[in-house]
Amino acid sequence: METKQHYHLKLAKLKDLPTLPESSSKIIAAVNNADISIEELTQVISTSSALTGRLLGLANSAYFGCPGKIVDLRVAIIQVLGLNLVKSLALSILLSNELDVTRCRNFHTLKFWMQNILTAMLAQKISMLAGDENLNPSVAYTSGLLLNIGLLAIVYVFPDELNQVFVSTEEQGSSLKKEIINEIGISHYQVGFFLLKRWRLPNIYPDILKQYAASESGEEKTKLLKMITVLKVSSDLAEQIASAEDQELPISIPDIKGIGLERCEIQKLVKQLIEKRQSIEDLAISMGGK
Repeated sequence: METKQHYHLKLAKLKDLPTLPESSSKIIAAVNNADISIEELTQVISTSSALTGRLLGLANSAYFGCPGKIVDLRVAIIQVLGLNLVKSLALSILLSNELDVTRCRNFHTLKFWMQNILTAMLAQKISMLAGDENLNPSVAYTSGLLLNIGLLAIVYVFPDELNQVFVSTEEQGSSLKKEIINEIGISHYQVGFFLLKRWRLPNIYPDILKQYAASESGEEKTKLLKMITVLKVSSDLAEQIASAEDQELPISIPDIKGIGLERCEIQKLVKQLIEKRQSIEDLAISMGGK
């Protein structure tokens, strides 16, 4: 059994997480400006050629049906991605770019982004169907993309330890969340909260991760209960969709109590995403920078 001192030493290493460069901070500030125009956002994002290239790659992915046709970022925003979506994607790409995970050879980038994108899509669609003022579809989508950002942070700081964790979970079929807690003493959701606070994102996103982590440990939280419920359902379904074969529906639909939707409505969403799984995988490849 690991000692408290062991965990404290490991947690102290989280101070090694990078700070955001000024250029990224300026883009994030623009992304989080609710009143920014498409022209202004395009100008700010264009200061990063890498981010611009990634966003154009996403706009040209099979999922959006415009392969190879979009060469201008402004056109990509207006005709394909839309303002809210490009904000969410830009934010997620910028943050993940600061966390180099290449030293952990057993980290599966495609699997990571498939999980996040599917979670984001489901959370957004469920929030839209629910029609609840406490469920903002744009916040739900961004939260889905950022839900596992803490995993990237842990892999960045502990590449060797996480390499072994991935091997263990693959061989033994154990829970990745539990293995991470056993290894460093806290969950990757808690690390995500710490990271988003450090990088000064709008409070809604670290708050969601903080309460998500609390709900995982059985603590009762109510402020963002519906959003947390939607994200839990979406994450569970995303994992099943990613591993489903052919056009089969996932084996089970998680508890949706309190969201105000019928099980059949969730099943319909799941079926639609399974049918688009190949194009979503192409999207995940673009998000991963390949």
